[in-house]
Amino acid sequence: MGAGAAAATSASAAGTVIACFGKAAYVHFPGGIVALTRPSVPLGPLHVSSTFDFAQLTAGDRFVVPDHWRHDPEIWRGELPDANAVEPQLWTTVARRSALLSEPLFHRWEAAARETDLAAVCRLLGGLGPGFTPSGDDALAGILLAARIRRPDTEERLVALADHVDTHEIARAFLVWAARGQSIAPVHRLLAGDTTAAADLLAFGHTSGADLALGLWHGLTSPGRA
Repeated sequence: MGAGAAAATSASAAGTVIACFGKAAYVHFPGGIVALTRPSVPLGPLHVSSTFDFAQLTAGDRFVVPDHWRHDPEIWRGELPDANAVEPQLWTTVARRSALLSEPLFHRWEAAARETDLAAVCRLLGGLGPGFTPSGDDALAGILLAARIRRPDTEERLVALADHVDTHEIARAFLVWAARGQSIAPVHRLLAGDTTAAADLLAFGHTSGADLALGLWHGLTSPGRA
């Protein structure tokens, strides 16, 4: 399980199911959001890879954490490279497929890309676009992760910005962990120079992987924001 899932489930033994899909179910705990995912879903900070039968769950159900999740769980945490070791060109092929590069979202993306104030970028991209995780949120997760890589000392401010983004609570939870330097596994593999991760990232969600890649590429190659 991811670091965020471990923190949430260690703090409380029960939560409430808030959304169910084919490959994931989301549970709200007092300490955060947890995503119960199929083994085919990439690891991530909120994820618990499980063979649990999601057909048994519906929104509003009480979910009790299995004992073995709370006692010495195997915690996954994505490694971060030194900012100078990142190769931004590895992200371009995936980033080109982002929904933000086409109408009707392009003008908002263009405005965000020109913006030098990260708080303003959050306002422009937060909740932007259709989908369970809107394209704007996915790109913003990449931007926040890039900011955390470039300036680890700004993590507290990045988390505070992420925590106030105007979007739904599941997307916001992923943004908070991106601000802490944690994303899905293919992102960390590509950051480490594993070019085979590009295909896995591109396959993530409808355009989520590409949107995230666009934000990360932009965040890594743009001048620092205030």
